[in-house]
Amino acid sequence: MSNQFQIPEEEQHELDLLGAELRDAMPEISMSADFHERLAAQMHNNWTLRSAFQNNRLIRVAAGLLVMTLAATPVAAWVGLWPQQKKTPPLIGFELPTEIDVDQSGGTLGESDGNQVIGPNDEFEAFEWSEERSLAVERSNRMASAVASFEANVQADEYHNFHSGDQPRSWVDADAQGLWNEFGRRCQSANLAALPSALVQRCEDFLQAPLTDPVDHTEIAARAAWAWLLHGEQAAAGTVKLAWPAAPFVVQG
Repeated sequence: MSNQFQIPEEEQHELDLLGAELRDAMPEISMSADFHERLAAQMHNNWTLRSAFQNNRLIRVAAGLLVMTLAATPVAAWVGLWPQQKKTPPLIGFELPTEIDVDQSGGTLGESDGNQVIGPNDEFEAFEWSEERSLAVERSNRMASAVASFEANVQADEYHNFHSGDQPRSWVDADAQGLWNEFGRRCQSANLAALPSALVQRCEDFLQAPLTDPVDHTEIAARAAWAWLLHGEQAAAGTVKLAWPAAPFVVQG
């Protein structure tokens, strides 16, 4: 034992002390004669493949997978080399006729088999954009701008400044106060409907007439509001005393 293993003196001393304690603890048990040989045999037990297969399950699984892989490789190669019939892909498409039949019976554009005659531009006639329609859209857009400005800047207790008096029975008889009331009513009720032709004519006459003497603030406000709504003309800043803040018919300075 001492010839095969070289143990440092300090460790040998500790081992001697341990052996002495074991003998003192169990004096009735004596060390077998072949103890050193058996211990050396266990310490120098050589690894063998057979013992590895017997004692380690993982090695057995790995070996089984290796055998299966080696056996499957030639089979896969044989299947890959086996000649296969080539499939012709289907043709996708269509063929145009080489000859086209042309009706030589005559006829003119716009004729039909019935009594109705359809012209080349008839389908667009229903969508013809006239100057009147364009003007109506512009006025509706300006009215929407006035409504938004009115709702954002005029408080509820200030509505009476733009809604005093009843609507006149006839627009022909409407004065400056009535026209100013009508503009305020449309702003308050968000009325974006097309203007009646009688109201437009009265406003045009009102704008063409000279200013009264003395001029009051209601007349100036009515002129500014309707000139802007009908023609897009804005009044100078500070000239319309009854205009609410940020009114669109007054130039904002």
